[in-house]
Amino acid sequence: MLTPRRQAALIAFGLFVFLAALAIHASPLSAGSLEERLQSRADAALYEIRADAWAEVRVNGQVATVTGRAPDRAARDRALAVVQRADWAGGVVAGGITRVIDQTTVANMDARLGLRADFSSGRLVLSGFAPDSDAATRVVQQAERLFGDAVESEIRLAPGAAPLGWEAAVRLGLAELARLEWGSVLIEGERMALTGRAANAQAVETVRAAFESAAPGVFQIAALVRTEGQDFATEIADADLCELAVRAALGGRAIGFTPGLDTLAQGARPALRRAGEAYAACTTGPLEVRVRIEEDGGEALALDRARAIVEAMAEAGRPAEDFTVEAGPADAERAVRFNVVPFEPVDPGMGEAEGTGEAPGALSQDEQPEEG
Repeated sequence: MLTPRRQAALIAFGLFVFLAALAIHASPLSAGSLEERLQSRADAALYEIRADAWAEVRVNGQVATVTGRAPDRAARDRALAVVQRADWAGGVVAGGITRVIDQTTVANMDARLGLRADFSSGRLVLSGFAPDSDAATRVVQQAERLFGDAVESEIRLAPGAAPLGWEAAVRLGLAELARLEWGSVLIEGERMALTGRAANAQAVETVRAAFESAAPGVFQIAALVRTEGQDFATEIADADLCELAVRAALGGRAIGFTPGLDTLAQGARPALRRAGEAYAACTTGPLEVRVRIEEDGGEALALDRARAIVEAMAEAGRPAEDFTVEAGPADAERAVRFNVVPFEPVDPGMGEAEGTGEAPGALSQDEQPEEG
């Protein structure tokens, strides 16, 4: 039989265990309560910018995964940013979201009046979209005046209003592309990038001067051109222009792999090196390489393929630390997607977020918020 003292000790111990369990499972600091709070605030953050119409967020611990089909890149980037900032600035100590995984796709990326012109081996290939049949005809006629009969048109129609200055941008891009030995022009939305090689320094300076003059309409433009054995003398500070230049430098070549392996298909490595050279001219943040998950290997193979792309691009001089890799969703429109992360301005009065070593509100470099 227990003595009164032992009974009291046993009761006290039981009360301690009960209160400890209550603190762990019912306290606002418990894992379950923390996850519930982060989920609620992330949902509210998407609602505040009306992104809840297309985006969904799921919080697991302190990691948030955003899915959905964004109407455009700007909407996607806003959604990722507000989720990151939904509760504190992130960090284990601060109790916020420490990591945002982007599993979104962007609607109609290819149909947003994206137009590209690839000039190689004396032949010009036009592909992409024009706002109407008359505009498409004028683009082809301009190309034929510059390149003669060596023009192949695969232009399709995406009816809608073109950005101010769209046709002027196309004319400028084709005119300067005609000065090169080979190269590509890529136009998407209100941006245009030209990459390629010229026969001499005079042609390089002529192209650069044309692109450094007033841009057509609302367009932002950039030209990365050079002669054999020379570096680009131009830098690109805009993240979207950098990405456009990276994809233009691929020359319209699809990045393929041996089925079931992470071995690059023949011809892909030189194209990726050119893309790496374009990225080396950028002064922007890290380049995310995302490869779609395929049935022949799942997420692990997708990540290995992304690393193979990074290895090939890094041969151009940009260190591997400036790249991140991701496995994209199986329903992604593009098999390989590139996204150049912009540097976000930091409020100098806020300091670093507790427990993270990162600026408040900054997205994790490993899981930042596009396509190749």
